[in-house]
Amino acid sequence: VTGVQTCALPISEEEPVDLTDLSIAWADKIKECATLDELKDVYGQAYKALSKDKAAVDLIVKAKDAKKGELA
Repeated sequence: VTGVQTCALPISEEEPVDLTDLSIAWADKIKECATLDELKDVYGQAYKALSKDKAAVDLIVKAKDAKKGELA
């Protein structure tokens, strides 16, 4: 009796993830930040949540940069 071999499928790159609605919510949170420390914390959380969607990251980066300019 021969053993059964299993064939694992190669792991391909993940499909792009669309996090548009979530990125808009994070951008709104970023716009509400009152201090640079708060901005840093919120942006860090947003980046973690959205890192798989390049367009979403671009959106929060723009929101962060604009808010940073206001707070500086």
